Amino acid sequence: RKYRTTYAIVLVLAMIIGTNTAFGETIGSCHKREKMLCKKRDITSLWKELSDELSELKEEMVNIKETVNGLKKDELGELKQEILDIKETVNDLKKGELGELKEEMVDTKETLNELKKDILGTKNQIRVGPHMDCSEDKNFTGARIIQPHGQKAFRVYCSGGCVYIARRFDGSVDFYRGWAEYQRGFGSPGGEYFIGLDNLHGLLNQSKYSLTVELTTWPPQSETRHAKYSVFDVSDESDNYRLTIGSYSGTAGNSLSWHTAIRKPPHSIPSQALAARYHLERKRHITVF
Repeated sequence: RKYRTTYAIVLVLAMIIGTNTAFGETIGSCHKREKMLCKKRDITSLWKELSDELSELKEEMVNIKETVNGLKKDELGELKQEILDIKETVNDLKKGELGELKEEMVDTKETLNELKKDILGTKNQIRVGPHMDCSEDKNFTGARIIQPHGQKAFRVYCSGGCVYIARRFDGSVDFYRGWAEYQRGFGSPGGEYFIGLDNLHGLLNQSKYSLTVELTTWPPQSETRHAKYSVFDVSDESDNYRLTIGSYSGTAGNSLSWHTAIRKPPHSIPSQALAARYHLERKRHITVF
């Protein structure tokens, strides 16, 4: 009986302990479930907050994008307007500068023309003496005074830059003259004349010249021929006015070739006779230049 009693007590205790353990397990399970529910509620609440914040953020981004687009449009519009203004300003400047440049060019051209006139005037003023020959003014035709280098001045007929050393065209001047007159010249350059051997030598002595002879028969005028010599020179009286000519070309014939051997006639031959011979042989329209 003693053993039975002890066993009964142990059994009761075991039952009590077992009951308590089961109860504890039940309580613990409730706490875990509540915690999970709490956590779920917390997560749900947090997710909602995040969703709300995300929505607000999206809305702000949309607003920012719209603002940026608006700013871009405004800035682009202003930039385009500034570019247009700059272009207009540049065009206005170009037009103004081109106009001023054209005016300056016109003024410069007028100034240059005035300077040219002044230079020509000054050149004419600087020239104190007459021309050395007719070559300096090829546009001039008529009688004028020339003065070869180192020689006295005398009148000649000029045309096309050439000096006419003899002219016969109407018979108004008598070429039947003595030697002395052929030395110093006779007639008038405005009409019929001969330049004179001394004047001719002074002219030819300053440079190299060529000779052209034009012959026209008369009356009436029916035929004209010419003779050209590449070189033409006449020495002075001390060398008896020796004639030097170059190569010939033309249609009048090389009639001067034999004259290169002629000098001033000796005293045994009258000078008047030689002058008369020239007069008879050259009784034609003669323009020598």
